[in-house]
Amino acid sequence: MMKKWMTLMAVAGVCLLWGSGCQVYKKFRTPDLFPIVVASVAVQLTEKTAEAAKFEVVVTLENPNAVALPLISSEFTLRVNGHSLMSFEDQLHITLPANGTQVVHLQGVMVLASELNAQSNYVVNGTIAYEPPGEIRKIMTESKVRLPSFGFHGEGNF
Repeated sequence: MMKKWMTLMAVAGVCLLWGSGCQVYKKFRTPDLFPIVVASVAVQLTEKTAEAAKFEVVVTLENPNAVALPLISSEFTLRVNGHSLMSFEDQLHITLPANGTQVVHLQGVMVLASELNAQSNYVVNGTIAYEPPGEIRKIMTESKVRLPSFGFHGEGNF
């Protein structure tokens, strides 16, 4: 009888540990995420002088996930007429809503190597880092572990 009681207690203990372990795992597990969709990328000339120009890179993003994703930082390079090159980094304070769309505006100024006109073309390449949900991700972010990111690319004429 004592052996059955000990076996029953051991089985109950294992079930208890297994059940609580699953709850801990669920809390710390990062949910699987679908890739963020870059719906469009465009560059707009917002100001111009004889020496420099101010540009705005407009990136439209779609989040197919059921969780909102904070956008943390961005970096991009912009080439105009194949000559002028600008590299830019920025901290973002934007959240990509769950199952939603967000337009991100990235700005920068560059010295012009050639005149801008209607035939002027641009090529922009960049990345945006985001913070996925989950307790482990929070710990990793606080420890300065690199965040996941996605890229964007666009080209066209002004």
